[in-house]
Amino acid sequence: TAAGWREMFDGNLHPIFYLGQAVAPGMKARKFGRIINFSMANADQMVAQPEVTGHYIAKAGVLILTRTLAKLLAPYGITVNAISPGFIDSGSAPPEELAGVVKRIPAGYVGSVEDTVGAVRYLLSEEARYVNGANLQLSGAWGI
Repeated sequence: TAAGWREMFDGNLHPIFYLGQAVAPGMKARKFGRIINFSMANADQMVAQPEVTGHYIAKAGVLILTRTLAKLLAPYGITVNAISPGFIDSGSAPPEELAGVVKRIPAGYVGSVEDTVGAVRYLLSEEARYVNGANLQLSGAWGI
């Protein structure tokens, strides 16, 4: 529906644009900053997703906006990266649903919140100071 379409962009893409506008001036002044956006595994594949078209397009837009912000903000010591999770056991999906997708995940298991936290910590760290505009797949090789 038109309302569902707007909801996907309002909840997934627009906040990144507006938050970027809000935080960039302070980060530029400090000559330092880290921005991490969340997309979804396989959003960079550009394949038809009939059941989740609006969500999928919004998440692909997240990747394009991430790369654009990375290029614009890099001269100010700011990195902008994305994490694209696949199936993560965050408590939002019933266990039986997650058990059903395990066979589609090459790693053989569903990711954990700790896996996501580890990826975020890395991208926030000094060790990732030269990682900019990247899309970190966090999916056990699902969706690639």
